Amino acid sequence: MESGDRIRQERESRGWSQQDLARRVGISQPAIRKIEAGQTSRSRYLAKVAQVLGIPLAELDPDLEVHELRGGVVVKTDDLTGDRDLPVYASAEGASGEVVVHFEPIEYVRRPTPLFSVKGGYGLVVVGTAMEPEFWPGDVALVHPHLQPTPDNTYVFFTHPPGDRDGVARVARLVRATATDWHVRQWTPPAGGKRELRLPRKDWPVCHRIVGKYSRR
Repeated sequence: MESGDRIRQERESRGWSQQDLARRVGISQPAIRKIEAGQTSRSRYLAKVAQVLGIPLAELDPDLEVHELRGGVVVKTDDLTGDRDLPVYASAEGASGEVVVHFEPIEYVRRPTPLFSVKGGYGLVVVGTAMEPEFWPGDVALVHPHLQPTPDNTYVFFTHPPGDRDGVARVARLVRATATDWHVRQWTPPAGGKRELRLPRKDWPVCHRIVGKYSRR
């Protein structure tokens, strides 16, 4: 069965229209129509469609070996897809769960499905233990910089936009956002640290969603 037929079958089994699915994925109904008709080859939204419908991504894209991950998709490093043009930035442990990100790429890797054609997408080498077991030290977080902040997703929060100079960042799960603060959670905070944190948006204005990872383990 073609991936578009599989998506349509699962959608119809739930009694959803194409508009219903589009709303849950966060894209337009014509985009869903093209995916189901096979007119969009390897849509960058395929991973989200699979997540919403509860379909293993490997069924829709058999070239990938994937495993479900809370908040994203894990792709093994020997099953990378797309062009080898996704920059990966290194980071070093800072104070109390913060990391210092070096914006000079240390390598370029193949793009995964969630970042196909995403301008400004990048990978970030995870350090520290604050987000174990979702992310282990050495994993490469796959980052989409253009998605709107929504609760129950994991993000990289920056003190300033990625650029030429090093930046201070924090990886955390967004619990809720207000006009003034990000309320976030760490799974395994450093000794003496708190699981629940409040990050003032004036100090942490940049919020980039992590859509998956390349696992080093």
